[in-house]
Amino acid sequence: MVKEILDRKIDFAIGPFTMTAIRQTVIDFSEAFMEDGNTILIKK
Repeated sequence: MVKEILDRKIDFAIGPFTMTAIRQTVIDFSEAFMEDGNTILIKK
């Protein structure tokens, strides 16, 4: 799903994404509001 966000095929994604330093350079991750393994991704 990260590629689809970067290619602008989708606007956001919800799922169990791992936040890495590399991903944080191209994706805005939501702030954690509970620990369930789901994250929302949005292109910067």
